[in-house]
Amino acid sequence: MLQCGNDRYGYRHLQSRQHDRKWGAVDYSYNWRDNADRIIEKTLRKPDVACYSLPNNTYVLGLQLWEYVKRDGRLTGKTQWSNVVIDANNGRIITAFPTLQKPRCQ
Repeated sequence: MLQCGNDRYGYRHLQSRQHDRKWGAVDYSYNWRDNADRIIEKTLRKPDVACYSLPNNTYVLGLQLWEYVKRDGRLTGKTQWSNVVIDANNGRIITAFPTLQKPRCQ
């Protein structure tokens, strides 16, 4: 669950790090928060990538997102990834953002 948080985790972190702008660009027919909520939930339910990052004590989850033409539903061939980082101690979402790179743990 995405909590309000502060500048280090949660909703306020997403805004302070300008992840809200990145989420807004995923699908212009929705606002950034609807995009983030919808895709974070999908990523948590069935990630394409899931790993543990020892240095940060976090779980990193990723889901590949496929771009398509809204008019006819054709795939464009372009993809990006959702990245959701979860605190291993308390299960809190630290951050979530879309990126062109597949998530990975160190």
